[in-house]
Amino acid sequence: MRTWFERLAVMSFVISNAVACSAKSTLSSDLTVGASSSAKSAEAISGSKQLLDQKISKETKFKGVQGFLVKDSERLRNTINECLDAGLLSIKASMITAAAADAAAGRKVILGQTFSGALTSGKDIVEVLAADLYDPLLVARTDTSAGTLTLDYLGALATVADVVAWNCDFANPSARCNCGAPDGAKKILQRCIPSYSDAQIDNVAKVFASRCSGDLASKRAALASFLSSSTFAEAR
Repeated sequence: MRTWFERLAVMSFVISNAVACSAKSTLSSDLTVGASSSAKSAEAISGSKQLLDQKISKETKFKGVQGFLVKDSERLRNTINECLDAGLLSIKASMITAAAADAAAGRKVILGQTFSGALTSGKDIVEVLAADLYDPLLVARTDTSAGTLTLDYLGALATVADVVAWNCDFANPSARCNCGAPDGAKKILQRCIPSYSDAQIDNVAKVFASRCSGDLASKRAALASFLSSSTFAEAR
């Protein structure tokens, strides 16, 4: 059975213990692309809760905000809309129904039938998963906070990442979510994790681009892997 570190590497794109405010932070080793479907993400993050708890128990300051280690649902939505493209969070029927999936565009079924109701209600994926992503409007929440990285959060983030990657128009070279070229990959990293220096980003931009330069399915997997990483969740 894989260790928790191996499993997290599958869905992480940047080193999981990087601290955004530290000059010694690096974006090196967990460039293993993998976080794909929501079904797989549940397996990828299952178990090893004790190890995860050990990691997240060390709360650190990020950009001067004490205790806030991960983005709540509203901050996550705003970050994606600002650093990538607007409209990438919408749930489409093709994400749920196999007959509608577009294999030629690297798109496949990534959501279960339980998400069908969101189509009629007009909710986006962040709205549907807001509670697990720490909805700032949720009152009387006592068990979790936006300063806690939990298994539920990681699972929800992986699903959000799959939806964003599914919606990305990789055929459009000017799409802000297109990571296929080194320059495009670097700009994504600069916009999405602005607390990291260019020197840190330079080291991984080329690898990001190489992972994102294959077929459309590989491009979607590469983008989803970065967006489901703890670095993206934590960086402000």
